[in-house]
Amino acid sequence: MKPGQRPNLVTVLIDDLVTPPVAQRVSDACLEMEANGRLSGFDLDDLNCVHSVPRWFGSTSGPFKGVGGAAMTWFQLTVVYSEKVMVLFANDRLYGVAPFDAEALMRVDPDDFTRTPLPAPGRGAATR
Repeated sequence: MKPGQRPNLVTVLIDDLVTPPVAQRVSDACLEMEANGRLSGFDLDDLNCVHSVPRWFGSTSGPFKGVGGAAMTWFQLTVVYSEKVMVLFANDRLYGVAPFDAEALMRVDPDDFTRTPLPAPGRGAATR
């Protein structure tokens, strides 16, 4: 954001979701995708768009597919994206990263994203 410029809702949301530990993990994932030829050039500062939808999952673990209770559970899936890369959050928790794809953006299917968990607490990063 430029000096003197007031933040808008999108900027505030992106700043809240893309914390320093998340930015580092997303950068690492993007570098891995570049090495595999799935992504060509990226800059996290280009993340300037948001698409968000509510989704129901059949377990309290939601898209994370871990151990969870067998109860329908609502998660807000939010994609922060640029013309090169998309970053998926379930509620406020990092889920995964993918190269930009307009159809995948509209589907907001966690299976379209490479799972990109943060290190466990005590291993050098926060849990968001």
